[in-house]
Amino acid sequence: MSSSSSHYLTPQGPVPRERRRSTSAILSGLAEVTHARDKFMVEMSVENYTPDELSIRSEDGHVFVVGKNDKKNHPNESTLKSFNRKFKMPDGTGLSWEICKDKVLTITVPRKQIEKT
Repeated sequence: MSSSSSHYLTPQGPVPRERRRSTSAILSGLAEVTHARDKFMVEMSVENYTPDELSIRSEDGHVFVVGKNDKKNHPNESTLKSFNRKFKMPDGTGLSWEICKDKVLTITVPRKQIEKT
């Protein structure tokens, strides 16, 4: 039995195993959620966003990721791109995140260790 499981999610729900393609799937807009023995992890592409355009927070057992990009094309024209994602994860204590050079956001939340008595 594996100590971790991984699921690809889209706004429409889980992606069947035959459509999963690891890094290429993440870069195409899917998110990979990994439940390991010691942590929960989400990986998703944020290719069109800078760190200043992202908001990541934890609340009530969920992690929320919001991206908002507002570019001025001309004096009277602008383009707004945005997304909202919500993932069920632990309480968020110890939540950390990073964006790697290929513009993949990785969010990690450690699992609470239950002390044995």
